Amino acid sequence: MNTAALNFAALPKTYPGLVALYLPRPIHDKIAYDDAVKIVHTLVGIN
Repeated sequence: MNTAALNFAALPKTYPGLVALYLPRPIHDKIAYDDAVKIVHTLVGIN
């Protein structure tokens, strides 16, 4: 997943919109973990 282009202002404002962007799923490896951390940082405004 390329999360480099994400920023807080561009995130969807609804849960269905966010799920369409990044579907919640189990984390099984380092790459999935890193992607999830990037999404969480974007959600809280850390870039």
